[in-house]
Order: sequence, then C-alpha cells, then structure tokens
Amino acid sequence: MVGSNLEEWKLFSAMDPLAQKLDKAGLVALMSKRLSADFASSVIATYERARASAGASITPPELYSAIETDRVFRMPGVRLAEILGRSERRVYNYLFTWRSPAMCGALGSCHALELGFVFGTNHVMRRFAGEGPAADKLAAR
Repeated sequence: MVGSNLEEWKLFSAMDPLAQKLDKAGLVALMSKRLSADFASSVIATYERARASAGASITPPELYSAIETDRVFRMPGVRLAEILGRSERRVYNYLFTWRSPAMCGALGSCHALELGFVFGTNHVMRRFAGEGPAADKLAAR
C-alpha cells in the first residue's frame, strides 16, 4: 500500500515563514533551485493552468505547496506502486483528502494527517485531525 495526502507540503509550508510570503518571482527562483530554471517556469505554468481550470487557488504559496506535494510525495509513491505492480499481485494506492481544521484549515490535507485515522487514534489528535461523526466514520472505515 502506497499513498499520499492531497496537500502534504502544507505542513512544511506552515513551518516556513517565507513560504506564505512567496510572490511569483520568489516561486520561480525557489523552484529553479530544485528544478532546472526552464523546467521550473514550465511546471509553474502547468500547475497554474490546471489549478485555475479546477477552480483551485493559484497564489504562489498554493502553487508551491501543490508542486512540492507532487514532487516529494505523490509522484514517488505513484512510481513505487507502478514498479511494485510489475511483480506483486495486489498493490494499493491511496489519496487521503480529509482536511485538518487546525490553524483555521490552513494545513489542509497535510502530511501525517492520515495516521490517526489509520491507527484509530484520531480522537487523541482531535485539534489536528478534527472530530465529530464524520471523523469517527472515516476512522472506522
């Protein structure tokens, strides 16, 4: 079983004061350090178009979070599942989309949020994971 959360990188962005202040030039500069400069601009433009067509935010901090979520978490997981699928009979891939209420929802469906639901301890982390009938139902599933 391999998977990721919808907005993994938001946990790390929340701990980085510069991430929330990114403007377009800062995003291009930051991503150019992680990718080649030409590729960074192309990736940013692609995410901008895709998110805009889905009605999602295209602010530089949101673009940064989406790109890093896919680059660091989602795509390596998808590739691992594909490789395992060549030799394993059953391979499962998940996308966890429950959003944390913490920090007025700023964390979204961030890194590690699924752990309390998987292990039935979400009630211990209710300020982070959320609570109520919907949370309990998800944890039971």
